[in-house]
Amino acid sequence: DNAILHALLQTENGSVLSFRAGTPEMTVDTSYTFAVAVTDFLGSQSEPATVRVTKQRAPVPVLTFSPPHVAVVSTDEVSVSAGLKFSACSGSVGQMSFTWKQVDGPM
Repeated sequence: DNAILHALLQTENGSVLSFRAGTPEMTVDTSYTFAVAVTDFLGSQSEPATVRVTKQRAPVPVLTFSPPHVAVVSTDEVSVSAGLKFSACSGSVGQMSFTWKQVDGPM
């Protein structure tokens, strides 16, 4: 409910924005962009900074790469491994399927 979320934001004046577990103020499968600015004791105000928050129906795995960056010469073999980090509340992991594609560089 946007009215509930708006009312909650009106009460926040610290450096941390927190939502209760389950975030009932936010709709599932929806992204929100929050902005924050700070005013110092002299009345000078910062430019607003934003952060995007997406409430998902269920936790999603987070990919990591090993190594995180690869630089090779033309005679080197290239091998990169994709690993997964799961949320503590994700339950059964089951079988995973990876899809690789090139998204930059000479095509």
